[in-house]
Amino acid sequence: SGCGGFAFSALTPTTMPPAKPPPSFPPPQPEDDDDDSDPCFSRESTTVCRLTQKSASPERAYQVCFGGAAGQMAVRTLMSELTAGDLILSDERSVARVVVNQHLGASQMSRMLTLHFESGKISLTPDHVVFLDGAYTAARNAKVGSLLAPGRTITAITSGIDTVINPVTTSGKVLAADNTGLPVVAASGNEWIADVMLSRYPQYTLSFALAAAYPASVQSYYNVLLNAFFDSSVSALARLKVSMPTTIVAATFVLADVLLAIGFLLFGLFSHVGMFIAIAIAGGVSIFMQKKKAKAK
Repeated sequence: SGCGGFAFSALTPTTMPPAKPPPSFPPPQPEDDDDDSDPCFSRESTTVCRLTQKSASPERAYQVCFGGAAGQMAVRTLMSELTAGDLILSDERSVARVVVNQHLGASQMSRMLTLHFESGKISLTPDHVVFLDGAYTAARNAKVGSLLAPGRTITAITSGIDTVINPVTTSGKVLAADNTGLPVVAASGNEWIADVMLSRYPQYTLSFALAAAYPASVQSYYNVLLNAFFDSSVSALARLKVSMPTTIVAATFVLADVLLAIGFLLFGLFSHVGMFIAIAIAGGVSIFMQKKKAKAK
């Protein structure tokens, strides 16, 4: 399944300033534990705080989106309406850019857990990572009485099925809420990749740089070519990540980053070639029709 499987988060071990090691996660549970779910948020109900003014402070944007304050610098937005390049709150005091929004043009169905708390709720798949009881862990580990960030005590847990959506962000986090109610902090990925996404390493990849420079093209690249690939391969990649030595995993991520960057450049090249060919064909047809008309006269 594909959420959080976007390999634009590849590791780059060279020319990197010292950083804390990524948070450690338990190995992913067997695939059937999650009913083959696509690890994401509920497409129909999950919202975020999207900044409409780059200069807006996170604190002020939070109050506009979730605190009832007046203002035009931010707006509460369905996750399904986000696209690459959008700025959203990743927690109460920080902003992140959307690298790509997964499943934007698709309609996969997955099993959902809805974590209810006094001031709201959040619906997401069992292996999607949330900040729970002081640590990042899969939503399946939540229990009544567990504490979501910031300070939301879970009062009930229900389950269902819904379509999925998942914005991958530069910080690896997203402040997510239901249509109404207050938000909680979650990772922008599931447990197999969240440790990488939450580290500083993705900031130094080719793919993140391309996504910052060409957000619309990267979103199109993901929609057309990568969404189906990650949906079909993430389970296998997760098993490989657990079974391989860390050095091999790091090298694999670096290679994936380079390949994705090359793929993006080729995608852009052939997209433009296709456009020029279409224009040339249209021009040729127009000239041919004009000549036919001239002969008819």
